[in-house]
Amino acid sequence: MTANDDKIRDYLKRVVAELHSTRQRLNALEDNAREPIAVVGMSCRLPGGVTTPESLWELVDSGADAVSPFPDDRGWDLDALHHPESGAVHSREGGFLHDSADFDAEFFGISPREALAMDPQQRLLLETSWEVFERAGIDPASARGSRTGVYAGVMYHDYGARLNEIPPGLEGYLVNGSAGSIASGRVAYTLGLEGPAVTVDTACSSSLVAVHLAAQALRQRECDMALAGGATVLSTPDLFVDFARLGGLASDGRCKAFSDAADGTSFAEGAGMLLLMRLSDAVDKGHTVLAVIRGSAVNQDGASNGLTAPNGLAQQRVIREALANADLGPDQIDAVEAHGTGTRLGDPIEAQALLHAYGTSRSPERPLWLGSLKSNIGHTQAAAGVAGIIKTVLAMRHGRLPRTLHVTRPSSRVDWSAGAVELLVQAQDWPGQGDAPRRAGVSSFGASGTNAHLILEGVPDGDDTAAEREPSTGGGAWPLSGRTEAALRAQARRLHDHLTARPHVSPAAVGRTLARSRTPFEHRAVVLGQDTAALLSGLTELASGAAHGPGVITGRAARGRRTALLFTGQGSQRPGAGRRLYERYEVFARVLDETAAELDRYLDRPLREVMFAEPGSATAGLLDRTEYTQPALFALEVALFELVSAWGLRPDALLGHSVGELAAAHAAGVFTLPDAARLVTARGRLMGELPAGGAMAAIQAGGAEIEETITALTARGPARVAVAALNGPDATVISGDEDAVAELAALWRERGRRTKVLPVSHAFHSPHMDAALEPFAGIARHVSYAEPRIPVVSNLTGEVASAAILCTPEYWVRHAREAVRFNDGFRTLRDQGIDTFVELGPDGVLSALGRDCLREEEPDAPHQGGSTDRDTAGSPADGQERPVLMVPLLRRDRDETTTCLGALATVHTHGVPVDLAAVHGDGGGPAVDLPTYAFQRTRYWLDVPAPAAGLTATGLEPADQPLLPAAIDLPDGEGTVRTGLLSVRTHPWLADHRVQNRIVVPGAALLDIAAWAGIEAGCPRVAELTFATPLVLPESGEGVRLRVTLSGPDAEGIRTIRVDSRPADAARAADAPSDWTRHASGTLAPGTEEAGDGADVPAELLGVWPPADATPVAIDAAAVAAEYRRLADAGVTYGPVFRGLHAVWRRGEEVFAEVRLPGQAAADASRYGMHPALLDALAHATGFGEQFTEAHGLLPFSWSDVRIHVRGTDSLRVRIAPAGPDAVTVAAADPAGRPVLAARTLTLRPLPANQFRSPQAGSTPLYRLEWTSASAPVTGHSGPRQAAAEWGVLGDPGQTLLEGVRDGAQAPVRTYDGLDALAASDTPLPDHVLVELGHDGDDLAAGAHDLAERALAVVQGWLAHARFTDARLVVLTHGAVAAGTSAVRPAAAVAWGLLRSAQSEHPGRFVLVDADPSDPAASYRSLSRAVTSGASQLALRGDEILVPRLTHGANGQGAAADRLGDATEPEAGAALRPVPSGNLSGPWRADGTVLVTGGTGTLGKTVARHLVTEHGVRHLVLAGRRGADAPGAAGLAAELTALGAAVNIVRCDAADRSALESVLAAVPAAHPLTAVVHTAGVLDDGIVTAQTPQRVSAVLRAKADAVTHLHELTRELDLSAFVVFSSAAGTLGSPGQSGYAAANSFLDAFAAWRRAQGLPAVSLAWGLWGDGGDGDGGGAGADGMGASLAAADLARLRRSGILPLDPAEALELFDEACDPSRTESVLLPIRLDLNGLRARSARGTVHAGVVPEVLHALVPPSAGASPSSGAGTPDPAAGQEPPTTAAASGTLAERLAGKPRGERLAAIRELVRTEIASVLGHADAQRVQLQFSFKEAGFDSLTAVELRNRLTAVTGTRLPATLVFDHPTPAALVDHLEQELPKGGQELPADVPAVLEALDRIRDGLAAAVTDDNGRAHVTERLQELLGTLAPPVAGVRPGNGSNGHDGQGPDELSVGERLAASTDDELFDLFDSDFRSM
Repeated sequence: MTANDDKIRDYLKRVVAELHSTRQRLNALEDNAREPIAVVGMSCRLPGGVTTPESLWELVDSGADAVSPFPDDRGWDLDALHHPESGAVHSREGGFLHDSADFDAEFFGISPREALAMDPQQRLLLETSWEVFERAGIDPASARGSRTGVYAGVMYHDYGARLNEIPPGLEGYLVNGSAGSIASGRVAYTLGLEGPAVTVDTACSSSLVAVHLAAQALRQRECDMALAGGATVLSTPDLFVDFARLGGLASDGRCKAFSDAADGTSFAEGAGMLLLMRLSDAVDKGHTVLAVIRGSAVNQDGASNGLTAPNGLAQQRVIREALANADLGPDQIDAVEAHGTGTRLGDPIEAQALLHAYGTSRSPERPLWLGSLKSNIGHTQAAAGVAGIIKTVLAMRHGRLPRTLHVTRPSSRVDWSAGAVELLVQAQDWPGQGDAPRRAGVSSFGASGTNAHLILEGVPDGDDTAAEREPSTGGGAWPLSGRTEAALRAQARRLHDHLTARPHVSPAAVGRTLARSRTPFEHRAVVLGQDTAALLSGLTELASGAAHGPGVITGRAARGRRTALLFTGQGSQRPGAGRRLYERYEVFARVLDETAAELDRYLDRPLREVMFAEPGSATAGLLDRTEYTQPALFALEVALFELVSAWGLRPDALLGHSVGELAAAHAAGVFTLPDAARLVTARGRLMGELPAGGAMAAIQAGGAEIEETITALTARGPARVAVAALNGPDATVISGDEDAVAELAALWRERGRRTKVLPVSHAFHSPHMDAALEPFAGIARHVSYAEPRIPVVSNLTGEVASAAILCTPEYWVRHAREAVRFNDGFRTLRDQGIDTFVELGPDGVLSALGRDCLREEEPDAPHQGGSTDRDTAGSPADGQERPVLMVPLLRRDRDETTTCLGALATVHTHGVPVDLAAVHGDGGGPAVDLPTYAFQRTRYWLDVPAPAAGLTATGLEPADQPLLPAAIDLPDGEGTVRTGLLSVRTHPWLADHRVQNRIVVPGAALLDIAAWAGIEAGCPRVAELTFATPLVLPESGEGVRLRVTLSGPDAEGIRTIRVDSRPADAARAADAPSDWTRHASGTLAPGTEEAGDGADVPAELLGVWPPADATPVAIDAAAVAAEYRRLADAGVTYGPVFRGLHAVWRRGEEVFAEVRLPGQAAADASRYGMHPALLDALAHATGFGEQFTEAHGLLPFSWSDVRIHVRGTDSLRVRIAPAGPDAVTVAAADPAGRPVLAARTLTLRPLPANQFRSPQAGSTPLYRLEWTSASAPVTGHSGPRQAAAEWGVLGDPGQTLLEGVRDGAQAPVRTYDGLDALAASDTPLPDHVLVELGHDGDDLAAGAHDLAERALAVVQGWLAHARFTDARLVVLTHGAVAAGTSAVRPAAAVAWGLLRSAQSEHPGRFVLVDADPSDPAASYRSLSRAVTSGASQLALRGDEILVPRLTHGANGQGAAADRLGDATEPEAGAALRPVPSGNLSGPWRADGTVLVTGGTGTLGKTVARHLVTEHGVRHLVLAGRRGADAPGAAGLAAELTALGAAVNIVRCDAADRSALESVLAAVPAAHPLTAVVHTAGVLDDGIVTAQTPQRVSAVLRAKADAVTHLHELTRELDLSAFVVFSSAAGTLGSPGQSGYAAANSFLDAFAAWRRAQGLPAVSLAWGLWGDGGDGDGGGAGADGMGASLAAADLARLRRSGILPLDPAEALELFDEACDPSRTESVLLPIRLDLNGLRARSARGTVHAGVVPEVLHALVPPSAGASPSSGAGTPDPAAGQEPPTTAAASGTLAERLAGKPRGERLAAIRELVRTEIASVLGHADAQRVQLQFSFKEAGFDSLTAVELRNRLTAVTGTRLPATLVFDHPTPAALVDHLEQELPKGGQELPADVPAVLEALDRIRDGLAAAVTDDNGRAHVTERLQELLGTLAPPVAGVRPGNGSNGHDGQGPDELSVGERLAASTDDELFDLFDSDFRSM
């Protein structure tokens, strides 16, 4: 062949190949062009309340009619519209979305102003677009940036066009808000979608055309997903009017599609959205395919017989084109959803087209079924096509065709015989065609002539619930979230309702769907549960807002969280750790098996057998041998690490403790698994081979302190002892020789520190380890090391370890020997911004240590105490509003799945990214159907101003003023009268302005009227306007007639103006007296040209804003809200419209502010010169200036020289400056810097008291303690007592006391050496037992410590003896309280504080009596009379008996004679120092220095800032235990310095006298110390039986020692203020705070004692501080009663009527209390819920002990109530008689008397449930599970005590403090109470013969009554219990029978039951609060 032949052949080959390729491409293009389009999601809003496709199906399947009356909230004149003569619209109904104005603007990040201007159609498209993603199982946020198209049908664009002019402020929004092009673009913009965005307007076919275009775009690969739909909302009724005039509107508002009765269409509103994908993509991605779009077509009528007339031939063509596009024949279609509007013209044309296109090619036996959704809901126009698709898809999936309504008979205008088409006059099953899928057509024909037809095909029948019915494999975790907390709760409610109706849904499937297809927002929750019932219960809790249990984890996500994993060390091991996870999670099991396999190579026993051995078995015992302990911990922690990694947790750093660091290093990639296994096992083996012995002890001390004592010890002789671990700032572990460790521990115990010997087999991390180091080094040299992938913090250095350090054998050898610096490592993590700590290990050991480490960050602030487990601890991280999380993955004695999921839930809810779907496994199948987001909607509807029609007919001129719509000119130029009608109905926003709870038209409204009238008359300057009588509006009715009279001009052009009103319904008789009221009068003047240009507005408002040198004083919502609360307290209440103040700054005497109108008011601003609410808000900032000491409660009195330059603004910049003693000058500009207003003077006056009701008495939450004469018998917790037959006195009382008691009681008195002697005596217990607690020394602090220790011993001894259970101990003090004129003794007051707390915990067990120190003998004689009164707290002064009562703290000047409870009279010879007169700064001197102790703590910083900003203090010394190193100290110093203050932050513990003395000596002479504010304090809370002298002493030291030193070191200085921060706990006796109450009682008494010496002093006994919303206000735990309390404790306080004070409010009370004119030495700033307490008291739901007796003057007990009903105790001061004992205890017993046991149990069960629910804060008592343990229910020691107290009060039965231990479940408690309560009618035997007789009766009936083994066993058990009560007391417990050797647990091997039986109360409480870990 030639070369040319070869070339030709090659060419032909290439051409053939190219042709083949081209053919393939053409085939692919053809296939793509016809690829079915999957409908994977649908959403809708349609008439009839339809909000979901499911509710649409319910509507059409039931044949419901959704037509409703016209809306009455859109400003439509319905009366004119439907008027029988003039109106055109005779139908009064249509298909409306009555909530179409409601929208969640905040959710979509849209401002209220923009939302108001946005067409509701756009809003509906946004909401339905979001929902359709969620319904498709796609997280909408995941679509951001995707190639998703938006195709939206919208045909109305008149929402904004209705307005004649654009309201100011909406200019930039209104055009876009109504533009059709924006409708689709806004959806794409808001959701971040980057495919095509097209708005379609083809009239009624818009949405079907949109779906057609979307399908084409998908097939052409223009997008990967598409939103397609449409929306219609009618802004005006014009469409109805036009169609009614044309005769095209149905008379009854119903579309009678294809009916012979059709008389026109009925218009409707609606929205629908589809999410479309190519079918192949939908299948590949596992989405549920609802239906398939097989084909579609669009065409035009063309030149038909009319523009809007339908064209039958065009309709036939579009149907055939759609069938061709679908590659289907007409006989393959089963049904058509017709356009079917119900018109006489359109329906017959459409029917004929369907008959020709479909009917002629099918047999009569298989007709085409025809229906129309419009018969149900009306014609939704632009949404009609998509609504038809949704209905058809639903019908396919349900296999049923709904009927078409209102068809009396098929239209006679249609020749139905022309083809096989039948109307669906009845619902029927979908007709089948063998195996063929269901298919249907959907038609939509637009008035524009654009027609569309679409072919739908159903998916094959399958099990749609397969994913839902996935078998459950354990617990579930359901994440929910919301933009707001309300949305979160609503989401829970919706999900609960949805799943309650679908019990078959798998919890795992629900969890995966929620995690993968819902966007996580800021407010988050995770509901946990082992089954659906538990999960649904959790949803109920969450929805109710009462989610506090372990089954509901809530949090607020914070961005940028950083996470560290903590790996636990030795000592935390426990048998079975990880077993539940091994069974539940495959990844955990796999990793544990792999790890154990490597470790087993070096162990004698398989590790997993040891780890999972039964507790108590020999194999389990191996776990405590270190050769198994260390590998077991390593294996567990590695498996946990891989588990959380599989769940998406990605740590930023790792920190281990001892052996835990090896696990951390392996997790970081430093070791391979084989190398790590070799190293870990060698470490454990070598340590285990060392000789046993040595000891370890934990000591409450810092590392440096410990090192000093070790050095001193070793200096005396050889001792092998070392620091083994630095676990916290005051938590150090020592290790070494047993004797050395014991000696050091004893040394620290003597110093008052806590110590604990640890149960260990070896002295780890001590010289005892030295022998193992070299062998270990040899092994460490033979492993490989790699650079860590995750930063690891070193135990050796406490810093992040570099690879150079970490990857060396030497490091790991040192690691085995040297101290574990956990505290330093934790600090390093915190310094690096780590705020989330997740612990991997068997228990929460490191989490607890971490919480202790957090205390170091802010030592002066209260820290977490008590017994409640918390996953959050410490202060907000780094000053931000985020808590530090300490989250253990596992907890001892808790279900591992629950705790593990709870830990993951906790970090998720706080913002840490995790994959919560992964916890449910892979789980095949698509997402299950769940409720979509619960939008929190607000109404946004732009109202069209009503035309001022009809005025001209009356001769009036319309006026452009909303308050005065009419005017008339008087003849001869005598002036003008303007008039209007004002009422709450016509101007509802006026109801937001109230003075003393009356609706008052603000003076600003009258000023605006005057300014407007002046401008109209050519007098734009309001020269003067003075207000007279306030204009009060009635709450309802026609309101008032307002009349404004403007005179003619005088020679200078000046006019007078007056404003009057009269009731609108006032009589108008000619001879009736004038009922007009003058409200304002003034003069209007022509303006100058210069002023008209705004030259009178200062330049500060026109430039940089705010002024650079202005200081912020209220720039957040919390501070502004506090100001409005203060104004409300003063009697002026502002609702939302009037709360325009947003921010305030100050510069010297000037105040700058920003004011803005809220949404709807802003839209109305253009109608006024200046909206009255905005003008009124100008004056709200005056209270922040220094000019007015009482600015709150002042109202405008007059304005002068006012000019408004710009009309209609809705936001202002304002400057206010002094202009006289009671006046200011005001100027304002808009945000653009344009002058708006200038006023030369605004004069303010106090509230006109004669014209309004006075404020509620005592509204200020400031109280004082008043000692009131007990004029009547008093009941305490136990009710009144009979006179004692005998008194017992403990100790060595004086003869005077014995004689006084004997004489006063007229009864014998017996003495006992002490409580033990009394308990051991064989004589009957005396009726009253008296113990005297006194202290005569001069050392105040030492006396306080001594008395506290003795008081604690007495209390604990009294409570420890069972013999004293029904007795009361009378504790006698001398001068402990400031009652009368006797001097107070601060040391004695300590006993009162401690005993008050004990009384709260143990009602009825103690009586406090304070004797008159000046006349003790008289007090002794009155003692019996006082005690038998029944009161629990009394003071005896002479012959008078006094009881304490809290009263409102009005200024106490001159009230000493009235026994105010403050010893304010100076001692004899003491000179009263002059107190500075009241001024703006109170007692604070500008040239002096103020010392604030605790100054770096939360309250100290708050007070310091307040003193500088509010009082002008310029010299501060802030003392704190960490000084300048305290968190936030540097920032505070910088802030205060910037404000002009000189600040010195010093390290000083005020309880250290020498350190304090040095600080005071350093105060410069030029600025001497003039004031002290003592805020420092520490806490150590716990119930009184668990307290120790050391714990109480530590708390006392910070209060008593410190304040004593402050007094002694400053008493010679000229101080103007000496303020101490105390707590109401000292007065009210807060349970669980006995030490704290004691310390604060000392402070209160100290203040009275110091003041009595003529020295300034005031103690502020704070209540509960709130957080103020800014995270720096103190927090609920800042001080006062809230200090250290957990959530349950705070809830307990709230239940007892104590509410939080806002920090801003607290500071105002601080100022009031420090006023030099006040004479009280003790004041209680505390907010009490008096109304709530009184209401509960009246209902009989307040128990004795819940309301302390000191509150009875404020909350009088119900006169007819008794303790058994829980109503508290009557008040002696009120003369109330107490109920008898029988009444007190008989109510419940009487109710149960004689009842069968079943009824008794039911009643008691209900009682127990109710009381438990109340204690735990549950709204529903039925949530209390009777079989769950109290611990599981959330009880701690304090809630246990509270429940005991409540049940004691209700039942009248004395119950022990250990009630919940003795009966650990509610069910057991119910049985116990049933046995304890009297059965009624049964007399108890009174002596031995009677007992024997009763036993004989029992014996005689025993054989007949007990007939089976079960009954015999129960009776035998009860008889044995009876015998036990007669047995002598056990002298001791039996010894153990051996030692467990290595772990040092000791010989005591008592069983758990025996240990519980032998435990004291406080030991039981300790066990309870520690989760029984010590068992």
